Amino acid sequence: MLAKCAPNNSYYPMLDALFATQQSWAGRGNPVPELLRISKLSGMTEADFKACLGNQDLLTKMIQGRNLAVSKFKVRATPTVFINDQKFTGPSSVASLSEALNEALNN
Repeated sequence: MLAKCAPNNSYYPMLDALFATQQSWAGRGNPVPELLRISKLSGMTEADFKACLGNQDLLTKMIQGRNLAVSKFKVRATPTVFINDQKFTGPSSVASLSEALNEALNN
């Protein structure tokens, strides 16, 4: 949700920051202070942060997307990457993804 709310087209930089700092906020008690700190680095104010996390419409859309991924595509882990009919779950090597992409492009 925070990446979707990030200002100035900073969706991908926010995702990068969230993944890079995941060990400091995920599964460690209250993640809000650290997530707020990261959000401020993208230009969000505390009011923006609270409004984003309180955006019920955005939350509903994200849950619907997650539910579709689970029910239709059997996604059970992050990351999950699909290349044609091949599914890569969890951490994948660049080599294995590159090989699958090259195969898909050459067929």
